[in-house]
Amino acid sequence: SDLGFDGALWIRRITSADPAPPPPPSPDLVRGEAVPIPADFSAWLFTHDVVHRVELVLPQRSVDALNLVPQTLAVSEVRIDGQRVVETGVRLRGSGDAFRPLADKPRLQLDFDHFAPDRTFYGLTSLTLNNSAGDCSRMREVMAHDVFAAAGLPTPRAAFAHVFVNGEDYGLYVLVESQDEVWLQRHYAEADGTLYDGGPVPNERGEPVFLDLERALIPLFPRLAGENDRRADLREVVEAVEGNAGRPTFYDAVGEVVDWEIFHKHAAAEIWTGHGL
Repeated sequence: SDLGFDGALWIRRITSADPAPPPPPSPDLVRGEAVPIPADFSAWLFTHDVVHRVELVLPQRSVDALNLVPQTLAVSEVRIDGQRVVETGVRLRGSGDAFRPLADKPRLQLDFDHFAPDRTFYGLTSLTLNNSAGDCSRMREVMAHDVFAAAGLPTPRAAFAHVFVNGEDYGLYVLVESQDEVWLQRHYAEADGTLYDGGPVPNERGEPVFLDLERALIPLFPRLAGENDRRADLREVVEAVEGNAGRPTFYDAVGEVVDWEIFHKHAAAEIWTGHGL
């Protein structure tokens, strides 16, 4: 009861009023349709010592489309640190309480190849801009990704961005590497499997449904990458879990379809970062 603490907070302002200097890789490879992209070609986007400037220029028809159907992919010009990518697909993300309309600092998804197939931005086909509406520090997500990476887990890279939409200042965002085919190829020697989103997903009333390993919920798992339309791999895991629940065979049987070492590391990182709390 007699302990006391003194602290000091030092703040260094990083302005993004002017575009940041261009990154070291050759700009000739920015769109990289037919050029082999080195694995670390996009690393400059995810350093923590720069706040990138991201500008979206939406025509009125795209503004109207996103206001009407937020999940639709509307066309936009995107400028990242002064580098223009025209005809980029942009949509709003989030459901339930996490959703924000276009005029209220929403979460955003950028798809560089939607209107221009096979186009990339420094090897990336998409990027996510998270508004971190539940985190006033705007730092927890970036730090959490670093924890998962330090644990040796496949995790997206993340950095900071100052976002503008049609000239309006939308403030600080977290720039996150999208989990797609490109991300799978960076983490897995055999990247031909299927990647699912664990939810939550909206029901017909727009309410969030939290997904779990249950037969009835299998069709609701969104597919982020891969061609497994029937979700046979996911069904195999669900059948192993349900068929061995409460039995001595559970750990060994489920271990045939689940990498327990990675699962335990992931669970530890979730607990350590307080993810979902």
